[in-house]
Amino acid sequence: MPRCGNRAWTCIIDAMGQRRIPPWIFPPLAALAAYANGLQGPFQFDDYNVIVMEPRVHSFAAWMGNLAAGIRPLLKATYLLNWSISPNGPFSFHLFNLLLHAANAALVFFLARSLARRYSPAAEEAAEPFALAVALIFALHPVQSEAVTYISGRSVSLAAFFYLAALLAYINGDGAEPGMRWRVASFILFLCAVAARETALTLPAALLLYETLAPGRADWRAIIKRQAAHWAILGALAAVILSNKSYLYLLRYSFGIRSAAENIFSQIHGVPHILSRLVLLNSLNIDPDLRTVTGPSAATFVLAALPLALLIAAVFAIRKNPLFGFGIFWFYLQMLPSNSVIPRNDIANERHLYLPLLGLCIAAGALAMQYRDRWRQRRRAVIYGSALVLCLLAAFTVRRNRAYASEIALWEDTVQKSPLKARPHNNLGYAYYMAGRRGDAAREYRAALRYDPSFLNARRNLWRLENDRGGARPS
Repeated sequence: MPRCGNRAWTCIIDAMGQRRIPPWIFPPLAALAAYANGLQGPFQFDDYNVIVMEPRVHSFAAWMGNLAAGIRPLLKATYLLNWSISPNGPFSFHLFNLLLHAANAALVFFLARSLARRYSPAAEEAAEPFALAVALIFALHPVQSEAVTYISGRSVSLAAFFYLAALLAYINGDGAEPGMRWRVASFILFLCAVAARETALTLPAALLLYETLAPGRADWRAIIKRQAAHWAILGALAAVILSNKSYLYLLRYSFGIRSAAENIFSQIHGVPHILSRLVLLNSLNIDPDLRTVTGPSAATFVLAALPLALLIAAVFAIRKNPLFGFGIFWFYLQMLPSNSVIPRNDIANERHLYLPLLGLCIAAGALAMQYRDRWRQRRRAVIYGSALVLCLLAAFTVRRNRAYASEIALWEDTVQKSPLKARPHNNLGYAYYMAGRRGDAAREYRAALRYDPSFLNARRNLWRLENDRGGARPS
Protein backbone atom coordinates (compact mmCIF):
# COMPACT_ATOMS: atom_id res chain seq x y z
CA MET A 1 0.00 0.00 0.00
CA PRO A 2 1.39 3.47 -0.81
CA ARG A 3 2.29 5.95 1.93
CA CYS A 4 -0.77 7.89 2.97
CA GLY A 5 0.28 10.32 5.67
CA ASN A 6 -2.76 12.14 7.00
CA ARG A 7 -4.86 10.84 4.12
CA ALA A 8 -5.16 7.32 5.59
CA TRP A 9 -8.89 6.86 5.00
CA THR A 10 -8.69 8.18 1.45
CA CYS A 11 -5.75 5.89 0.79
CA ILE A 12 -7.64 2.86 2.07
CA ILE A 13 -10.59 3.66 -0.20
CA ASP A 14 -8.23 4.06 -3.17
CA ALA A 15 -6.52 0.77 -2.38
CA MET A 16 -9.89 -0.97 -2.23
CA GLY A 17 -10.81 0.49 -5.59
CA GLN A 18 -7.56 -0.87 -7.04
CA ARG A 19 -8.27 -4.30 -5.48
CA ARG A 20 -5.23 -4.18 -3.21
CA ILE A 21 -7.48 -4.84 -0.22
CA PRO A 22 -10.64 -6.94 -0.67
CA PRO A 23 -13.37 -4.77 0.93
CA TRP A 24 -15.18 -7.69 2.57
CA ILE A 25 -12.24 -8.11 4.97
CA PHE A 26 -12.94 -4.85 6.82
CA PRO A 27 -16.31 -5.69 8.48
CA PRO A 28 -15.12 -8.88 10.23
CA LEU A 29 -11.88 -7.17 11.28
CA ALA A 30 -13.88 -4.25 12.66
CA ALA A 31 -16.14 -6.68 14.57
CA LEU A 32 -13.14 -8.46 16.08
CA ALA A 33 -11.55 -5.18 17.16
CA ALA A 34 -14.70 -3.64 18.66
CA TYR A 35 -15.85 -6.70 20.60
CA ALA A 36 -12.45 -8.05 21.70
CA ASN A 37 -12.72 -6.50 25.17
CA GLY A 38 -15.76 -8.68 25.87
CA LEU A 39 -13.74 -11.90 25.77
CA GLN A 40 -12.88 -11.81 29.47
CA GLY A 41 -16.42 -11.51 30.79
CA PRO A 42 -17.97 -14.16 33.08
CA PHE A 43 -21.15 -16.12 32.62
CA GLN A 44 -24.15 -13.82 33.08
CA PHE A 45 -27.89 -14.03 33.72
CA ASP A 46 -29.46 -16.89 31.68
CA ASP A 47 -26.01 -18.37 30.94
CA TYR A 48 -26.36 -20.21 34.25
CA ASN A 49 -29.74 -21.71 33.35
CA VAL A 50 -28.93 -22.77 29.78
CA ILE A 51 -25.23 -23.65 30.13
CA VAL A 52 -23.63 -23.81 33.58
CA MET A 53 -26.48 -25.64 35.35
CA GLU A 54 -27.79 -27.46 32.26
CA PRO A 55 -26.38 -31.05 32.26
CA ARG A 56 -27.68 -31.69 28.73
CA VAL A 57 -24.90 -29.52 27.29
CA HIS A 58 -22.17 -31.01 29.48
CA SER A 59 -21.76 -34.36 27.70
CA PHE A 60 -22.38 -35.82 24.28
CA ALA A 61 -24.44 -38.68 25.75
CA ALA A 62 -26.74 -36.24 27.57
CA TRP A 63 -27.12 -34.09 24.44
CA MET A 64 -27.98 -37.16 22.34
CA GLY A 65 -30.45 -38.36 24.96
CA ASN A 66 -32.35 -35.08 24.69
CA LEU A 67 -32.10 -34.75 20.90
CA ALA A 68 -35.57 -36.04 20.03
CA ALA A 69 -37.49 -34.13 22.70
CA GLY A 70 -35.31 -31.04 23.04
CA ILE A 71 -35.36 -27.68 21.30
CA ARG A 72 -32.61 -25.82 19.42
CA PRO A 73 -30.32 -28.88 19.15
CA LEU A 74 -27.67 -27.16 17.04
CA LEU A 75 -27.39 -24.28 19.49
CA LYS A 76 -26.95 -26.76 22.33
CA ALA A 77 -24.36 -28.64 20.28
CA THR A 78 -22.24 -25.48 20.14
CA TYR A 79 -22.61 -25.07 23.92
CA LEU A 80 -21.51 -28.69 24.29
CA LEU A 81 -18.48 -28.02 22.10
CA ASN A 82 -17.43 -25.05 24.20
CA TRP A 83 -18.08 -26.87 27.47
CA SER A 84 -15.92 -29.78 26.26
CA ILE A 85 -13.08 -27.35 25.56
CA SER A 86 -13.32 -25.44 28.84
CA PRO A 87 -15.80 -26.69 31.47
CA ASN A 88 -16.95 -23.82 33.70
CA GLY A 89 -14.76 -21.43 31.67
CA PRO A 90 -16.52 -18.73 29.63
CA PHE A 91 -13.59 -17.71 27.40
CA SER A 92 -14.18 -20.28 24.63
CA PHE A 93 -17.89 -19.37 24.63
CA HIS A 94 -17.05 -15.70 24.17
CA LEU A 95 -14.50 -16.47 21.46
CA PHE A 96 -17.05 -18.55 19.55
CA ASN A 97 -19.59 -15.72 19.76
CA LEU A 98 -17.06 -13.17 18.55
CA LEU A 99 -15.89 -15.26 15.58
CA LEU A 100 -19.52 -15.96 14.70
CA HIS A 101 -20.31 -12.24 14.64
CA ALA A 102 -17.25 -11.58 12.47
CA ALA A 103 -18.39 -14.27 10.02
CA ASN A 104 -21.88 -12.74 9.95
CA ALA A 105 -20.38 -9.34 9.14
CA ALA A 106 -18.68 -10.88 6.08
CA LEU A 107 -21.92 -12.59 5.01
CA VAL A 108 -23.78 -9.28 5.37
CA PHE A 109 -21.26 -7.65 3.02
CA PHE A 110 -21.76 -10.31 0.34
CA LEU A 111 -25.54 -10.24 0.72
CA ALA A 112 -25.74 -6.43 0.58
CA ARG A 113 -23.51 -6.37 -2.52
CA SER A 114 -25.68 -9.00 -4.25
CA LEU A 115 -28.84 -7.07 -3.40
CA ALA A 116 -27.41 -3.79 -4.67
CA ARG A 117 -26.34 -5.37 -7.95
CA ARG A 118 -29.75 -6.92 -8.57
CA TYR A 119 -31.97 -4.13 -7.27
CA SER A 120 -29.90 -1.19 -8.57
CA PRO A 121 -28.03 -2.48 -11.65
CA ALA A 122 -27.55 1.07 -12.90
CA ALA A 123 -25.44 1.82 -9.81
CA GLU A 124 -22.98 -1.05 -10.19
CA GLU A 125 -20.04 1.13 -9.11
CA ALA A 126 -21.82 1.91 -5.84
CA ALA A 127 -22.54 -1.72 -4.91
CA GLU A 128 -19.34 -2.36 -2.97
CA PRO A 129 -19.27 0.96 -1.05
CA PHE A 130 -22.93 0.35 -0.19
CA ALA A 131 -22.20 -3.19 1.00
CA LEU A 132 -19.18 -2.05 2.98
CA ALA A 133 -21.17 0.66 4.80
CA VAL A 134 -24.03 -1.73 5.61
CA ALA A 135 -21.68 -4.46 6.87
CA LEU A 136 -19.56 -2.08 8.97
CA ILE A 137 -22.60 -0.63 10.75
CA PHE A 138 -23.92 -4.16 11.32
CA ALA A 139 -20.52 -5.22 12.70
CA LEU A 140 -19.90 -2.22 14.94
CA HIS A 141 -23.26 -1.13 16.31
CA PRO A 142 -23.33 -1.54 20.11
CA VAL A 143 -26.93 -2.80 20.08
CA GLN A 144 -25.43 -6.08 18.80
CA SER A 145 -23.58 -6.57 22.09
CA GLU A 146 -26.46 -8.53 23.61
CA ALA A 147 -26.13 -11.10 20.81
CA VAL A 148 -22.32 -11.15 20.92
CA THR A 149 -20.93 -10.37 24.39
CA TYR A 150 -23.84 -11.98 26.26
CA ILE A 151 -23.19 -15.69 25.71
CA SER A 152 -26.87 -16.74 25.74
CA GLY A 153 -27.52 -14.27 22.93
CA ARG A 154 -25.80 -16.79 20.65
CA SER A 155 -29.11 -18.30 19.54
CA VAL A 156 -29.76 -15.12 17.53
CA SER A 157 -26.33 -14.79 15.92
CA LEU A 158 -25.97 -18.54 15.24
CA ALA A 159 -29.34 -18.72 13.49
CA ALA A 160 -28.43 -15.54 11.59
CA PHE A 161 -25.23 -17.18 10.28
CA PHE A 162 -27.08 -20.09 8.70
CA TYR A 163 -29.98 -17.86 7.64
CA LEU A 164 -27.72 -15.45 5.74
CA ALA A 165 -25.67 -18.30 4.29
CA ALA A 166 -28.87 -20.04 3.09
CA LEU A 167 -30.08 -16.85 1.41
CA LEU A 168 -26.70 -16.31 -0.27
CA ALA A 169 -26.61 -19.91 -1.47
CA TYR A 170 -30.07 -19.43 -2.98
CA ILE A 171 -28.96 -16.21 -4.70
CA ASN A 172 -25.79 -17.83 -6.05
CA GLY A 173 -27.83 -20.72 -7.44
CA ASP A 174 -30.07 -18.35 -9.40
CA GLY A 175 -28.94 -18.75 -13.00
CA ALA A 176 -25.68 -20.48 -12.08
CA GLU A 177 -24.57 -23.61 -13.92
CA PRO A 178 -24.51 -25.83 -10.80
CA GLY A 179 -27.68 -24.18 -9.53
CA MET A 180 -29.07 -27.36 -7.97
CA ARG A 181 -25.98 -27.73 -5.76
CA TRP A 182 -26.48 -24.22 -4.44
CA ARG A 183 -30.16 -24.90 -3.79
CA VAL A 184 -29.38 -28.11 -1.91
CA ALA A 185 -26.85 -26.17 0.15
CA SER A 186 -29.56 -23.59 0.83
CA PHE A 187 -31.96 -26.33 2.02
CA ILE A 188 -29.36 -27.74 4.43
CA LEU A 189 -28.42 -24.32 5.77
CA PHE A 190 -32.11 -23.56 6.29
CA LEU A 191 -32.44 -26.69 8.43
CA CYS A 192 -29.38 -25.66 10.44
CA ALA A 193 -30.82 -22.18 11.02
CA VAL A 194 -34.08 -23.59 12.41
CA ALA A 195 -32.12 -26.08 14.55
CA ALA A 196 -30.36 -23.08 16.09
CA ARG A 197 -33.48 -20.94 16.58
CA GLU A 198 -37.01 -21.63 15.39
CA THR A 199 -37.56 -18.00 14.32
CA ALA A 200 -35.51 -18.87 11.22
CA LEU A 201 -38.70 -20.37 9.80
CA THR A 202 -39.18 -16.99 8.08
CA LEU A 203 -36.48 -17.83 5.51
CA PRO A 204 -38.88 -18.91 2.69
CA ALA A 205 -40.71 -15.59 3.12
CA ALA A 206 -37.36 -13.78 2.84
CA LEU A 207 -36.63 -15.68 -0.40
CA LEU A 208 -40.04 -14.69 -1.75
CA LEU A 209 -39.35 -11.09 -0.74
CA TYR A 210 -36.04 -11.19 -2.61
CA GLU A 211 -37.69 -12.48 -5.80
CA THR A 212 -40.84 -10.37 -5.87
CA LEU A 213 -39.32 -6.96 -5.07
CA ALA A 214 -36.54 -7.21 -7.66
CA PRO A 215 -36.94 -4.99 -10.75
CA GLY A 216 -38.63 -6.59 -13.71
CA ARG A 217 -41.62 -8.87 -14.02
CA ALA A 218 -41.54 -11.87 -11.71
CA ASP A 219 -41.49 -15.28 -13.41
CA TRP A 220 -43.74 -17.07 -10.95
CA ARG A 221 -43.26 -20.51 -12.48
CA ALA A 222 -39.50 -20.24 -12.09
CA ILE A 223 -39.86 -18.84 -8.57
CA ILE A 224 -42.16 -21.69 -7.50
CA LYS A 225 -39.74 -24.22 -8.97
CA ARG A 226 -36.77 -22.72 -7.15
CA GLN A 227 -38.56 -22.31 -3.82
CA ALA A 228 -40.82 -25.35 -3.68
CA ALA A 229 -38.39 -27.34 -1.55
CA HIS A 230 -37.93 -24.48 0.93
CA TRP A 231 -41.68 -24.17 1.46
CA ALA A 232 -42.03 -27.96 1.75
CA ILE A 233 -39.28 -27.96 4.38
CA LEU A 234 -41.07 -25.11 6.16
CA GLY A 235 -44.26 -27.18 6.35
CA ALA A 236 -42.39 -30.25 7.59
CA LEU A 237 -40.46 -28.26 10.21
CA ALA A 238 -43.64 -26.54 11.42
CA ALA A 239 -45.28 -29.97 11.82
CA VAL A 240 -42.27 -31.28 13.77
CA ILE A 241 -42.21 -28.24 16.05
CA LEU A 242 -45.96 -28.38 16.72
CA SER A 243 -45.71 -32.09 17.58
CA ASN A 244 -42.76 -31.56 19.94
CA LYS A 245 -43.88 -31.64 23.57
CA SER A 246 -41.25 -29.11 24.63
CA TYR A 247 -42.40 -26.57 22.04
CA LEU A 248 -46.07 -27.19 22.86
CA TYR A 249 -45.35 -26.63 26.54
CA LEU A 250 -43.56 -23.35 25.73
CA LEU A 251 -46.47 -22.21 23.53
CA ARG A 252 -49.02 -22.96 26.26
CA TYR A 253 -46.84 -21.20 28.80
CA SER A 254 -46.35 -18.19 26.50
CA PHE A 255 -50.07 -17.62 25.93
CA GLY A 256 -50.56 -17.80 29.69
CA ILE A 257 -48.27 -14.80 30.23
CA ARG A 258 -50.66 -12.32 28.62
CA SER A 259 -53.35 -12.43 25.94
CA ALA A 260 -52.53 -11.98 22.27
CA ALA A 261 -54.30 -8.59 22.28
CA GLU A 262 -52.36 -7.42 25.34
CA ASN A 263 -49.17 -8.60 23.71
CA ILE A 264 -49.86 -6.59 20.54
CA PHE A 265 -50.52 -3.44 22.59
CA SER A 266 -47.37 -4.11 24.61
CA GLN A 267 -45.29 -4.62 21.47
CA ILE A 268 -46.59 -1.37 19.98
CA HIS A 269 -45.06 0.36 23.00
CA GLY A 270 -42.05 -1.94 23.46
CA VAL A 271 -40.59 -2.11 19.95
CA PRO A 272 -40.18 1.69 19.57
CA HIS A 273 -38.40 1.71 22.94
CA ILE A 274 -35.92 -0.90 21.71
CA LEU A 275 -35.56 0.83 18.33
CA SER A 276 -34.69 4.09 20.07
CA ARG A 277 -31.55 2.34 21.34
CA LEU A 278 -30.21 2.43 17.80
CA VAL A 279 -29.51 6.12 18.39
CA LEU A 280 -29.49 6.32 22.22
CA LEU A 281 -26.23 4.41 22.31
CA ASN A 282 -25.58 5.01 25.99
CA SER A 283 -28.97 3.60 27.07
CA LEU A 284 -28.52 -0.08 26.18
CA ASN A 285 -30.08 -2.31 28.82
CA ILE A 286 -30.16 -6.10 29.18
CA ASP A 287 -33.38 -5.93 31.23
CA PRO A 288 -35.49 -2.90 30.16
CA ASP A 289 -38.48 -1.98 32.27
CA LEU A 290 -41.26 -2.64 29.75
CA ARG A 291 -44.66 -3.36 31.30
CA THR A 292 -47.71 -5.12 29.90
CA VAL A 293 -50.12 -2.70 28.20
CA THR A 294 -53.67 -3.94 28.71
CA GLY A 295 -55.45 -1.63 26.29
CA PRO A 296 -55.05 1.17 23.75
CA SER A 297 -54.32 4.77 24.66
CA ALA A 298 -53.50 7.94 22.75
CA ALA A 299 -49.82 6.99 22.93
CA THR A 300 -50.65 3.57 21.44
CA PHE A 301 -52.14 5.14 18.31
CA VAL A 302 -49.23 7.55 17.92
CA LEU A 303 -46.65 4.77 18.31
CA ALA A 304 -48.59 2.50 15.92
CA ALA A 305 -48.76 5.26 13.31
CA LEU A 306 -44.98 5.53 13.01
CA PRO A 307 -44.25 1.94 11.84
CA LEU A 308 -47.40 2.00 9.72
CA ALA A 309 -46.19 5.14 7.94
CA LEU A 310 -42.81 3.51 7.34
CA LEU A 311 -44.50 0.44 5.89
CA ILE A 312 -46.64 2.58 3.57
CA ALA A 313 -43.53 4.49 2.45
CA ALA A 314 -41.85 1.18 1.62
CA VAL A 315 -44.82 0.08 -0.48
CA PHE A 316 -44.82 3.31 -2.50
CA ALA A 317 -41.03 3.17 -2.90
CA ILE A 318 -40.92 -0.29 -4.45
CA ARG A 319 -40.96 0.94 -8.06
CA LYS A 320 -38.46 3.77 -7.74
CA ASN A 321 -36.26 2.33 -5.01
CA PRO A 322 -36.93 -1.41 -4.54
CA LEU A 323 -33.81 -1.78 -2.40
CA PHE A 324 -35.31 0.60 0.17
CA GLY A 325 -38.55 -1.40 0.12
CA PHE A 326 -36.64 -4.64 0.58
CA GLY A 327 -34.83 -3.26 3.61
CA ILE A 328 -38.02 -2.11 5.33
CA PHE A 329 -39.90 -5.33 4.61
CA TRP A 330 -36.88 -7.33 5.80
CA PHE A 331 -37.00 -5.43 9.09
CA TYR A 332 -40.68 -6.23 9.68
CA LEU A 333 -40.26 -9.85 8.62
CA GLN A 334 -37.39 -10.44 11.05
CA MET A 335 -39.20 -8.73 13.92
CA LEU A 336 -42.39 -10.73 13.36
CA PRO A 337 -41.49 -14.03 15.16
CA SER A 338 -40.31 -12.48 18.43
CA ASN A 339 -42.34 -9.26 18.56
CA SER A 340 -45.89 -9.92 17.42
CA VAL A 341 -48.71 -12.10 18.80
CA ILE A 342 -46.80 -14.78 20.74
CA PRO A 343 -46.14 -13.44 24.25
CA ARG A 344 -42.75 -13.71 25.93
CA ASN A 345 -41.69 -13.00 29.50
CA ASP A 346 -39.71 -10.01 28.24
CA ILE A 347 -41.69 -7.81 25.89
CA ALA A 348 -38.65 -6.84 23.83
CA ASN A 349 -34.89 -7.43 23.97
CA GLU A 350 -32.09 -5.68 22.13
CA ARG A 351 -30.67 -8.96 20.80
CA HIS A 352 -33.81 -9.39 18.69
CA LEU A 353 -32.61 -6.46 16.57
CA TYR A 354 -29.62 -8.49 15.35
CA LEU A 355 -31.05 -9.42 11.92
CA PRO A 356 -33.69 -6.65 11.70
CA LEU A 357 -30.88 -4.08 11.96
CA LEU A 358 -29.61 -5.32 8.60
CA GLY A 359 -32.88 -4.27 6.95
CA LEU A 360 -32.69 -0.77 8.39
CA CYS A 361 -29.07 -0.44 7.24
CA ILE A 362 -30.04 -1.56 3.73
CA ALA A 363 -32.92 0.92 3.62
CA ALA A 364 -30.71 3.79 4.79
CA GLY A 365 -28.02 2.84 2.29
CA ALA A 366 -30.59 2.64 -0.51
CA LEU A 367 -31.69 6.19 0.23
CA ALA A 368 -28.06 7.33 0.24
CA MET A 369 -27.45 5.66 -3.14
CA GLN A 370 -30.21 7.79 -4.65
CA TYR A 371 -27.96 10.80 -4.10
CA ARG A 372 -24.64 9.16 -4.96
CA ASP A 373 -23.79 11.91 -7.49
CA ARG A 374 -23.94 14.51 -4.71
CA TRP A 375 -21.85 12.31 -2.41
CA ARG A 376 -19.25 11.92 -5.16
CA GLN A 377 -18.77 15.68 -5.28
CA ARG A 378 -18.08 15.71 -1.54
CA ARG A 379 -15.95 12.59 -1.45
CA ARG A 380 -13.55 13.67 1.26
CA ALA A 381 -16.32 14.91 3.57
CA VAL A 382 -18.22 11.65 3.09
CA ILE A 383 -15.13 9.57 3.89
CA TYR A 384 -14.26 11.48 7.05
CA GLY A 385 -17.89 11.71 8.15
CA SER A 386 -18.35 7.97 7.69
CA ALA A 387 -15.13 7.29 9.58
CA LEU A 388 -16.35 9.45 12.46
CA VAL A 389 -19.69 7.62 12.69
CA LEU A 390 -17.99 4.22 12.62
CA CYS A 391 -15.48 5.26 15.27
CA LEU A 392 -18.32 6.46 17.51
CA LEU A 393 -20.16 3.15 17.09
CA ALA A 394 -16.98 1.23 17.91
CA ALA A 395 -16.30 3.40 20.98
CA PHE A 396 -19.81 2.85 22.35
CA THR A 397 -19.49 -0.88 21.66
CA VAL A 398 -16.25 -1.07 23.65
CA ARG A 399 -17.94 0.88 26.44
CA ARG A 400 -21.01 -1.37 26.41
CA ASN A 401 -18.83 -4.49 26.60
CA ARG A 402 -17.39 -3.20 29.87
CA ALA A 403 -20.82 -3.59 31.48
CA TYR A 404 -20.41 -7.35 30.94
CA ALA A 405 -17.03 -7.43 32.74
CA SER A 406 -18.64 -8.74 35.94
CA GLU A 407 -22.04 -9.59 37.32
CA ILE A 408 -21.90 -6.60 39.64
CA ALA A 409 -21.04 -4.27 36.74
CA LEU A 410 -23.88 -5.61 34.59
CA TRP A 411 -26.58 -5.38 37.24
CA GLU A 412 -25.42 -2.01 38.58
CA ASP A 413 -25.75 -0.73 35.02
CA THR A 414 -29.18 -2.35 34.70
CA VAL A 415 -30.48 -1.01 38.03
CA GLN A 416 -29.41 2.46 36.97
CA LYS A 417 -31.46 2.15 33.76
CA SER A 418 -34.40 0.15 35.17
CA PRO A 419 -34.59 1.52 38.74
CA LEU A 420 -38.23 0.54 39.30
CA LYS A 421 -37.95 -3.07 38.10
CA ALA A 422 -37.60 -5.79 40.73
CA ARG A 423 -35.51 -8.37 38.86
CA PRO A 424 -32.40 -6.22 38.32
CA HIS A 425 -32.37 -5.33 42.04
CA ASN A 426 -32.65 -9.00 42.98
CA ASN A 427 -29.88 -10.04 40.59
CA LEU A 428 -27.63 -7.22 41.77
CA GLY A 429 -28.32 -8.30 45.34
CA TYR A 430 -27.19 -11.83 44.52
CA ALA A 431 -24.05 -10.52 42.80
CA TYR A 432 -23.26 -8.49 45.94
CA TYR A 433 -23.93 -11.54 48.11
CA MET A 434 -21.52 -13.67 46.09
CA ALA A 435 -18.89 -10.93 46.50
CA GLY A 436 -19.38 -10.92 50.28
CA ARG A 437 -21.17 -7.54 50.36
CA ARG A 438 -24.01 -8.68 52.57
CA GLY A 439 -25.31 -5.23 53.48
CA ASP A 440 -25.54 -4.18 49.85
CA ALA A 441 -27.21 -7.49 49.00
CA ALA A 442 -29.89 -7.01 51.67
CA ARG A 443 -30.56 -3.47 50.43
CA GLU A 444 -31.11 -4.68 46.86
CA TYR A 445 -33.32 -7.61 47.89
CA ARG A 446 -35.51 -5.21 49.87
CA ALA A 447 -35.64 -2.85 46.90
CA ALA A 448 -36.81 -5.72 44.70
CA LEU A 449 -39.59 -6.54 47.18
CA ARG A 450 -40.55 -2.89 47.42
CA TYR A 451 -41.18 -2.75 43.67
CA ASP A 452 -42.73 -6.24 43.50
CA PRO A 453 -43.89 -7.66 46.86
CA SER A 454 -44.85 -10.96 45.18
CA PHE A 455 -41.31 -11.59 43.81
CA LEU A 456 -40.55 -14.96 45.44
CA ASN A 457 -36.92 -15.12 44.31
CA ALA A 458 -36.06 -11.90 46.16
CA ARG A 459 -38.00 -12.99 49.27
CA ARG A 460 -36.23 -16.35 49.29
CA ASN A 461 -32.81 -14.78 48.75
CA LEU A 462 -33.38 -12.27 51.56
CA TRP A 463 -34.53 -15.04 53.92
CA ARG A 464 -31.43 -17.09 53.13
CA LEU A 465 -29.20 -14.08 53.63
CA GLU A 466 -30.77 -13.28 56.99
CA ASN A 467 -30.48 -16.92 58.01
CA ASP A 468 -26.88 -17.12 56.71
CA ARG A 469 -27.58 -19.79 54.09
CA GLY A 470 -26.52 -19.98 50.48
CA GLY A 471 -29.03 -18.68 47.97
CA ALA A 472 -29.98 -20.15 44.61
CA ARG A 473 -28.85 -18.26 41.54
CA PRO A 474 -31.55 -15.76 40.52
CA SER A 475 -33.54 -16.17 37.31
